[in-house]
Amino acid sequence: TSAANPQAAAGAASVPSPALSSTANSAGRRLKLRCPVHNFELQPASGDVLGRRFGQHVSVLANFAQISSKHLEVRCDASGCWYAKDLDSFNHSYYNGHQLTPGEEKKLEAGATLALADIDLSVVFE
Repeated sequence: TSAANPQAAAGAASVPSPALSSTANSAGRRLKLRCPVHNFELQPASGDVLGRRFGQHVSVLANFAQISSKHLEVRCDASGCWYAKDLDSFNHSYYNGHQLTPGEEKKLEAGATLALADIDLSVVFE
């Protein structure tokens, strides 16, 4: 197996990927939503609305016509787990490519992709 795994052959310790190690410890950590394509990062607080005309992140999201005025809400529960809820947006929200049902919360996991219409955001916890 050392030929198939160059790190094992070199004697390197097995290190879990950042996405996997963050997933297990995402509760109680700061949520960051990163968009590498458009080069921005959002750091929403619990209860923040993400939208083109309303919410705490208008200064960034106003540039995207495909994002609804009030597109999505994020919240952190008492145990520190983060959730996203589509606010009946026109172009929908997606979690790892699956359309969110408006009004239903989806638990966020590190390494996932949350999309507002076609704007992909990487879910990160720090």
